[in-house]
Amino acid sequence: MSSKVDFSNYATVFTGFTFATTETSTQVNAAGVSYDGIPRCYVAKGVIDTAKTGVTNATGDLYGAVQIPAGTYVLGAYLETVTAETTGVTATMAITDSSSNVISAAAVPSTTVATVSYPTANMSTLPGTPVYAITAGAQTARMYTSADMICGLVAVAAFTNGKYNLCVICVDLNAR
Repeated sequence: MSSKVDFSNYATVFTGFTFATTETSTQVNAAGVSYDGIPRCYVAKGVIDTAKTGVTNATGDLYGAVQIPAGTYVLGAYLETVTAETTGVTATMAITDSSSNVISAAAVPSTTVATVSYPTANMSTLPGTPVYAITAGAQTARMYTSADMICGLVAVAAFTNGKYNLCVICVDLNAR
């Protein structure tokens, strides 16, 4: 049976999810500031620690990492390996939202620590193993008119001890 685990560390759990058994954090790093001093383009980062889910890990698990507010346009997303998976090395993860709308297709994350995963065809100047991004082509940028959660969706096998930063490139389109 698949589970929905919330790693976002918000005060309330996202609808349909249960909290992970460890504290995690979401960092927002301003990448661009508008004329009024409010960050409009930013990277939100959440941590997925598959050893701390609090459930029996299985295919179909949804690991929520970054809560996206209403009025956000998601430009891109990628995984960075913090701790490489050593047991479920064939497990694959896609990047989706809480409704399992696929943003980036499933692939095996890099087993090299500090490696960013993204598709070479779209971002060929960056180092790393090609896997994830939301860009032109097979990837899909998405507008969120209501709040949602960006997640890692386990597509094949089960993770047991991998830890990943899920980073989402966002644009705040809310009027101020």
